[in-house]
Amino acid sequence: MRYFFEKRKKKKFFEGYALLLVVILISVMSIIVLSLSLTLMEQIRSNRATIFSTQAFYTAESGMERAFYALYQEKPNIPVGGNISFSGSLLLNEGDESLFVVTIERFDDHVSIKSKGTYHQVARDLEGNIFFTSPQELLQ
Repeated sequence: MRYFFEKRKKKKFFEGYALLLVVILISVMSIIVLSLSLTLMEQIRSNRATIFSTQAFYTAESGMERAFYALYQEKPNIPVGGNISFSGSLLLNEGDESLFVVTIERFDDHVSIKSKGTYHQVARDLEGNIFFTSPQELLQ
């Protein structure tokens, strides 16, 4: 009989041990899943920012190309020390739109072109210069 009571006391000590182990295991697994999901969300956010930045860059580049077209085909009359500005937009997939703003400034020996592209509130700037040897070489 004594053996029966000693066995019963040991059994009470280990009762609920499996439940505690399961709770700890679920807690650890939840922490791991949460940290992985936060890492994944940060990667998605980073990738989206990279895509927006790239699109803004290409929009600014399109504005720069439009400025080259204006200089060589339309030949605007820009006095030395003067500038002109214009803007445009690019229609992308699913109705998205990106915008560019271009400023062309004329100096004695060169023309400076500044283009700013914007896409989803992300902006990228480009600047280029065209140097010439005589004032009649460009924009006359």
